[in-house]
Amino acid sequence: MRIHLLLLVLALPFAISAQDGVKREFYPSGQLQRVYWSAGDRTRFISYHENGKVNDKGSFKSELPDGRWTRYAEDGTRISRVKYDEGQRTGLWTIRTMDGLTHQLRYRGNTLVHGEQFDPNGTLVAEHDNR
Repeated sequence: MRIHLLLLVLALPFAISAQDGVKREFYPSGQLQRVYWSAGDRTRFISYHENGKVNDKGSFKSELPDGRWTRYAEDGTRISRVKYDEGQRTGLWTIRTMDGLTHQLRYRGNTLVHGEQFDPNGTLVAEHDNR
C-alpha cells in the first residue's frame, strides 16, 4: 500500500505536466508559486506559500470562481473552506481567523442566510439569522 501511494505521489507531477494548458508561475526565488490547468470546462489551480506549502486551491468556470475553494496558513493549517456556484457564494463557508475564532456562514443564491461565530474552544458566541 505504501509503495502504491509513493508511486502515485511521484507520478502526479508528470500527469499534471501532460495535460493541455498547464501553466506555472514562480516566485523570484525560483520557488513554485502557482499552477493552473484545464479540467473539462474548468480551470483549476493550486498556489503555494514561499515555504512550499499549499496556500489555496480552487477552480474557475467561465472565468468565475466555481466549486470548492480552500485556503491554508503558512504552517499548513486550513483557514477557510468556501464554495462558489459560477461566481455566486453558496453553501456553508467555514473561516478561521488569526484570533482563533471560527465563523460558519451559510449562503444561498449569493445571500448570507445564517452566520455563527465560535470561540477557540468551539463554544457558540454569536449568531445571526437572515431567514
